[in-house]
Amino acid sequence: MGRDNKINELRWIVYPLWDFGYWKSISLIILFIVILIIVKISFENVWFIILSGVLLFLALTKYFLPTKYSFTDEYVNIRHCGFTLKRDWNYYRSFFVSKTGIFLSPFEAKSWLENFRGNYILFGRDNKDEVIRFVRAKIEKEQ
Repeated sequence: MGRDNKINELRWIVYPLWDFGYWKSISLIILFIVILIIVKISFENVWFIILSGVLLFLALTKYFLPTKYSFTDEYVNIRHCGFTLKRDWNYYRSFFVSKTGIFLSPFEAKSWLENFRGNYILFGRDNKDEVIRFVRAKIEKEQ
């Protein structure tokens, strides 16, 4: 009589600063410091250094701060820096797998608009196959 209301769910956190290799992170931090030194030499004003540091950090928050992903049977949820994006699976029509993640597109065929309307989901350290399987099941089921 009762329906099984069990919801399949997949959750993970991606922290690129630690997950993408130490050399990339060290190189980025060194570049960050070099840029601030160049700003200091060029402008010799502490406010420009602070402003440059804040703007550079804000531009790189996807790398420096963690992003939380969760997939359920109903929706895709992406949380980063206090912002949450929650979309139903029926919004997405296709997906493309890359080395570090999967791009969810609202278009069936490639479109120049998909970069503005789709979402790129980074894989966790060891969940690539699981994420691809989940997305494939959800998007192929919707079509």
